[in-house]
Amino acid sequence: MKKIIGLIAAVLVVFGLYKGYEYYNVTYKATPAYAKVPAQVPELKDTVDDSGKKIAGSKSYSYKLTFITTDGERRVLDYNIEDADPLTPNAYVKAEISQKRVVKGPEGVQKSDVPTSVLEKLK
Repeated sequence: MKKIIGLIAAVLVVFGLYKGYEYYNVTYKATPAYAKVPAQVPELKDTVDDSGKKIAGSKSYSYKLTFITTDGERRVLDYNIEDADPLTPNAYVKAEISQKRVVKGPEGVQKSDVPTSVLEKLK
């Protein structure tokens, strides 16, 4: 009986570790990608938390950016800037992105710094 319980516990631990690894890869494992900022600056809105409540004294810009990875994969991700200046319209940005979110960035880059294969897909 103890062996069966031990085996079940081991299987559950391995399964939990696998699911944690899978979640990490999808959510945090980042790859470099480029996007072109839309020409129109989004409306400055009240910032809301995860439960939908407004955060007093905080405003944010909400973007939907189409990123192209250096491998040529297209990913559309939401990006919010809180209490800061908006992104420069029609500028190019570089960010580290996962399959679900922007992990780091975006930072403005010159058009000449964007790889030509990526630049063709951004147009």
